[in-house]
Amino acid sequence: MPDNQGDNALMDVLPSLRRFALSLTRNADDAEDLVQEVSLRLVRNAAPEGADLKHWSFRVCKNIWIDQLRRKKVRADASTDVLEQSPTIEDGEGSLEGRSELESVMKIMSTLPEDQQIALSLVALEGMSYREVSEVMEVPMGTVMSRIARARRQIADRLANQVEDTHG
Repeated sequence: MPDNQGDNALMDVLPSLRRFALSLTRNADDAEDLVQEVSLRLVRNAAPEGADLKHWSFRVCKNIWIDQLRRKKVRADASTDVLEQSPTIEDGEGSLEGRSELESVMKIMSTLPEDQQIALSLVALEGMSYREVSEVMEVPMGTVMSRIARARRQIADRLANQVEDTHG
């Protein structure tokens, strides 16, 4: 059983872990369930000595999520729960356009392969470096860079097609 210091460290990681889980599940309830499962696993099995708790918790979260997907054999539904959790600025038309764009990006992102979604979420939402993502995903840094580049390219291409469809 971890000591008080370990409990405090886990508490410090929870906000980031919740954001990451929400970026994976796209559903607030599912994200909370995932965070709870990760937390239980971290309490039962301490992180390896010298491991960064945040990175380790993200790795455990990613692995549990992938295991759940494999068991269910279905892809997570795209949901607007992420948008509901995001703060909005009420500035009229600009806010509406920004929200619509974010919604489009999140829908497109939900169609990307799981490995690209995870890598992009860790970099774009959690602000992790490619090296940190490499450690969390247990893949070479070049693989992370490639996954993120492909994901960004697909998102940009699909957004451009949406604009063309709207204006053309």
